[in-house]
Amino acid sequence: MKATLEQKMPINLSIIGLPMISPDSLFAMMWISFIALMDMTYTAYWVPINVAFCSTDYGDLSSNCTAADLAGGIVYALHLFLSFHFGTVMFHGYRKKLIMDGFLVARIYTRHGRFLLDLISVLPFFYLVVIIAGNYVAIRWVAIVSLFRLVRLARLFSIGNIILDDIQRGDKNSPVARFFGGSTPAYLFIICFFATAIINMEGCLMVLVSNFIGKENSWMTSLDWIDIPNASSLYHWYYGIYTAIASVPFMARK
Repeated sequence: MKATLEQKMPINLSIIGLPMISPDSLFAMMWISFIALMDMTYTAYWVPINVAFCSTDYGDLSSNCTAADLAGGIVYALHLFLSFHFGTVMFHGYRKKLIMDGFLVARIYTRHGRFLLDLISVLPFFYLVVIIAGNYVAIRWVAIVSLFRLVRLARLFSIGNIILDDIQRGDKNSPVARFFGGSTPAYLFIICFFATAIINMEGCLMVLVSNFIGKENSWMTSLDWIDIPNASSLYHWYYGIYTAIASVPFMARK
């Protein structure tokens, strides 16, 4: 009798023939949480730093920046693959329905999900693989095209919308609001998070510009109390952020 019931129960398969994964499973919840944490750390802060300090020697595996970018790209590619295997929950008012059909999940994911955003995040990984395989390191056009990695920052807008939508459900129904002890602390966290991410990106872009045009011809020579061009990368990053913050009042006056 048990064998008969197992034979009658359909096995949900993805579009490539692998078993589907329930979105309520422990693995799915742990993976989605891991990706969210990666977006709020690696994507928000490390990607701009990676672009600022790893564009001239992009593709050199002996560089820690390139190795970290390669590892991040592998995670993004795996997430894109797994997204076709996670079931999805569709909401209509107060009603919800679990979708486990592989073809329907793929259709929903590509048309209404984050497929385009996930695909864009993976493209720099394939570009890096080509650079490594073709040994195109230290070529100027490679350094310029490597700026394409910045498109991964688009993931921040998506995760910001997800957190905001969750908070708007109320203190009782929002896991994020309960985690921070209320909607107000949660909103303050979002503001601080995006503020620090934007400041970090501005500082890294200033370092990137100085690397392309020459440190002696850039903003690094405007600070006369320290020899920034000959300082360490940590000082470049720190004073890049300092200059980005200090220039805000002057820009506001204009």
